[in-house]
Amino acid sequence: PKNYNKVDLYLNKGDVLMFHPLVIHGSYSNKSKDKWRPILLMNYVRKGSSFFEGKNAKREPIELRI
Repeated sequence: PKNYNKVDLYLNKGDVLMFHPLVIHGSYSNKSKDKWRPILLMNYVRKGSSFFEGKNAKREPIELRI
């Protein structure tokens, strides 16, 4: 969005980046031929929270196991 300034963050091997899910975020393409960029995604959803599919993510609701 035009009202926000883009900030590049540079991480070193082994670094972890955590941010709020409503932070607008993205990454550049991984241009290396022999390295991969792992991700560990964890979410906390309070019981009774509304589900939001998003516009592009193709998310689908699943039943919670308690």
